[in-house]
Amino acid sequence: MNKIFLIILSIFSLYACADKGWELKKTKIVSDFALKVTPDNVWQEYPRPIMQRKDWQNLNGLWEYKITQHQENTPSDINEGKILVPFAIESALSGVQKTFLPEHQLWYKRTFSIPGNWEGKNVLLHFGAVDFASQIWINGEKVGSHEGSSDAFTFDITAYLKNGNSQEIIVSVIDSTDTSHQPIGKQTLNPRGIKYTAVSGIWKTVWLEPVSQKSIETFKGSADIDNGTYSIRVAGRNISGNEKVRITVFDQGKELVSKESKITETLVLGIPDAKRWSPDNPYLYDMKIELVNDNKVVDSVDSYFAMRKISVAKDENGIDRMMLNNEFVFQYGTLDQGWWPDGLLTPPSDEALKYDIEFLKKAGFNTIRKHIKIEPERFYYHCDKMGMIVWQDAVCSSEYNLKDRNPGKQPRSAKQFEYELKQMIDQLGNYPSIVMWVVFNEGWGQYGEKALIDWTKQYDPSRLTNISGWVDFGNGDISDVHRYPGPGRIENAGKGRAFVVGEFGGLGLPVQGHTWIESDKNWGYETFTDIDVFRKNYEHLIFELDLLADQGLSAAIYTQTTDVEIETNGLLTYDRKKEKIPAADLNQLHKKLYEGKTAVKVYLPDSETESQMWKYTIDKPQDNWTSADYNDAGWKSGKGSFGYNNPKFQLGYPVDERTSFAHIPKTTWNTEDLWLRKEIELMEIPVNPLLKVTYDDSAEIYINDKKVLYVNGRVAHYGHHGYLPIENVLKTGKNIIAVHCRNDMKKRGNQMFDLGIVEVIHIP
Repeated sequence: MNKIFLIILSIFSLYACADKGWELKKTKIVSDFALKVTPDNVWQEYPRPIMQRKDWQNLNGLWEYKITQHQENTPSDINEGKILVPFAIESALSGVQKTFLPEHQLWYKRTFSIPGNWEGKNVLLHFGAVDFASQIWINGEKVGSHEGSSDAFTFDITAYLKNGNSQEIIVSVIDSTDTSHQPIGKQTLNPRGIKYTAVSGIWKTVWLEPVSQKSIETFKGSADIDNGTYSIRVAGRNISGNEKVRITVFDQGKELVSKESKITETLVLGIPDAKRWSPDNPYLYDMKIELVNDNKVVDSVDSYFAMRKISVAKDENGIDRMMLNNEFVFQYGTLDQGWWPDGLLTPPSDEALKYDIEFLKKAGFNTIRKHIKIEPERFYYHCDKMGMIVWQDAVCSSEYNLKDRNPGKQPRSAKQFEYELKQMIDQLGNYPSIVMWVVFNEGWGQYGEKALIDWTKQYDPSRLTNISGWVDFGNGDISDVHRYPGPGRIENAGKGRAFVVGEFGGLGLPVQGHTWIESDKNWGYETFTDIDVFRKNYEHLIFELDLLADQGLSAAIYTQTTDVEIETNGLLTYDRKKEKIPAADLNQLHKKLYEGKTAVKVYLPDSETESQMWKYTIDKPQDNWTSADYNDAGWKSGKGSFGYNNPKFQLGYPVDERTSFAHIPKTTWNTEDLWLRKEIELMEIPVNPLLKVTYDDSAEIYINDKKVLYVNGRVAHYGHHGYLPIENVLKTGKNIIAVHCRNDMKKRGNQMFDLGIVEVIHIP
């Protein structure tokens, strides 16, 4: 019934919008949210929830547009067609859906009127984001310009307004995307792999706001749960320094505390018996900020805050952990790209924006890593309200001058990145759900070694700082690795830092009828066609993650929330119409990550931390080599692990002082075949035995003359070891473990084998 309603609604919307010169362009797949969008209802919500005034005017809707070559003067005829703001020109929801090239210039135009009750007020023009270089004219006069991919910016346009009801605004945009080194995140002019369709022009809400000549511009707040206080410092426009600020805090509508001081001072408010914000109890205090001049309130904004602390500290076992409100809370989330098939970087609506968060919450996740994208501010508001922890990535380029940069000769691209990094922290710094700034991802555009992460920590000491994956200079609060499919092994973060897996998983499952391109052209880090096999593999990742959490892992981020273009490794399809595993089932599965503990009982140790002795041969043995009666006296004895690191095929992550013992084979195996035997004595039989296996390329494993497992592929060097169940063939007394390992020498890659037997016990 709901689908029929949406179809009728979409048909009605197309007819209703046709007269206005706009329609949703045909795209490969479309979300139900996009079918509800019209020029009259597009993004009507107040765009800045952390600092809200009653009076404002939304400029979203239909604008005139034109594409030209680069030119300085505004065209006299901006009338190529209609574009729906705030959707990028490349998107279906813009009503244009055109590729925008670096040599192009995009022009927008519309008129607006100033309400009569704004007389005597200063009028501010706000842009949520314009990608990339923009210029703005009001009534034919240039107001200013801005460069940035994702940050908000504001102009006071009071002096440019004219008498009468009709005011004209013109905006021009130039965007070189990935042909230069500007911050672009995942955008590209050539979509492929993990890079997606480019976005240009206005892509967040445009709006007007009336303020007094003296007004509140911004504020910076900080909670201290240890001392039960909230500190706040307010900045204003046209301030002399003698004005006062009054802060009033409300607890469920009841005034809790009110305090006043000079605007130049930091106010410290006591919050008695403070209720602490957490995913289980996302408690928010309402707050009113008033600017007082000559004993008169000249401006006020409504806001909110939370009493919340994020830190790294040692747990009861002396392990450095990420602490929320001084307690260890395992943070499990998804890599969240925030892309849509119809709106690209812009969600179709606020309802759509909430949907992804609500799904993840229902599915038992407590964290989102917002990946190389800055969302509309309402995203962070919803996370604050719902209790969703956020790791916020900076938007980076893929190329800078890296660590060879001369600080005295800073490239323009690096300077732009640092500007946008600071803008991100300034604009989002009051949203309590954000607990971490991810400065760089996987070395993309990384430069300056320790400098930028140290600067970020100094600039905002209330949050954790991180470089996620690959290049780690040993500073910041987090040691972060990426492993696919993973989740990997625990490594010693050291230096008081917590250890996290910043990306893992990436299990692909194309769902017919809901993919961006044909299924055979899609990809995941491991791709499945059977939903049951996909689910079984996901469940196994959670099983391993549960073990790592008890061994010292603080957090993990699964790739990813949704499919995106050719990537099919989402838990939701790109159009958000299908849950690959129902949210309720995921919730039940994830509970073990937050409740109880697991213990690993070892029956046969592997060689990850201490070498174990095996009998081995590279000569093909007799047929009964797996039996207890076989005489292996002529075999050699060697220490595990067995393998060879071909220098032409280095590991996907560095071998250093944290990992070298585990990663370097102790007995060389560089032939096609290897046979192993080992005798173990058991006093008891494990109830649910598991093989802890690392291998490259394949292995047949026998226990007591019975083949129990065949593995093929690459799960090597302990970074991606697997815990695989076996049927119960073990017995008390003597047991014979026999293995035939094989490596395809034609590939001339690395090779590896090691094996242990364990049992995992869950402790409530």
